[in-house]
Amino acid sequence: MSNEGWDVAKALADKGVAAFVLKYRLKQTPADMDEFQKAMAAMFSGAPRANRPLAEQDPAVEFAAQIADARAAFALVRERAKEWRIDPDRIGMIGFSAGAMLTMSTTLYGEDANPAFIGNIYGPLSKVDVPTDAPPLFVALAADDPFFANAGYGLIDSWRAAKRPVEFHLFEQGGHGFGMYAKTTTSTGWFDSYVRWLGMHGYLMPKKK
Repeated sequence: MSNEGWDVAKALADKGVAAFVLKYRLKQTPADMDEFQKAMAAMFSGAPRANRPLAEQDPAVEFAAQIADARAAFALVRERAKEWRIDPDRIGMIGFSAGAMLTMSTTLYGEDANPAFIGNIYGPLSKVDVPTDAPPLFVALAADDPFFANAGYGLIDSWRAAKRPVEFHLFEQGGHGFGMYAKTTTSTGWFDSYVRWLGMHGYLMPKKK
């Protein structure tokens, strides 16, 4: 909630972006640490989970509760947009790791969520079916990420094939979970690149009437 939540929101606020942190329901994992580690290893290796390989699971079903939380957040922000001085047509979403999975699932299966732009920071990059009106996508990943760096870049190819805007930063080093931590690796620069990307798409300036 700090490294990938409040710290990101505060940094965006410093750039003039109104930011909200989504606290969503989590999928239950074993309480025992050894069992937890085994469950995580099985999930990221693609081994059977819930009787199906990870690649064959339906995100709309697997993340139904989380998507519902994200949809509720979008609805709340839009409902109070005038009070909070927010443009209801320019509400985006950025997620990290599991949050990146939710960001992508919300974009693809969130029905009325309709984020205006999205950020996938060290999340999975599996190939997806891209809607014709898919939002601009920003992706950042370290090449030494132990979970997602060796699974290909199908998501990037999917967005490009659909002729939708996508920017992809593959950092040589950074591991997983670098977030807002200051590191000696160039992955620390992802946030500055993300802000410049927002500016390039006009999200840092009031919309022209």
